[in-house]
Amino acid sequence: MAAKDISKLKLGPIGDRVMYENEMVRVWDFVVEPGKSKGWHRHDLPYVIIPMTDGDIELESALTGDIERPKGKIGEPIWRDAGELHDLRNVGNATYRNILVEIKQR
Repeated sequence: MAAKDISKLKLGPIGDRVMYENEMVRVWDFVVEPGKSKGWHRHDLPYVIIPMTDGDIELESALTGDIERPKGKIGEPIWRDAGELHDLRNVGNATYRNILVEIKQR
């Protein structure tokens, strides 16, 4: 796949709501219904995802056009580096939910 013209992308928030924030972390609740997309968003900070449900999702990178289909396990943290610009789509039949923790200081 081809990369997107980043200058034309409308970027949205990383998650649905901030559950907690202090000077070190920001914690997001993140939900995507079946057949829906989170929308393009940028991760300026490194982060940890904790899947709360099983789900069939795909991540499309705006920078490379690559599509990734990660398979996380409920409750098992996943580390992601800063700099990602992607869209997450729920291609499954059930609601997908995770808790996303941005690391503000290292």
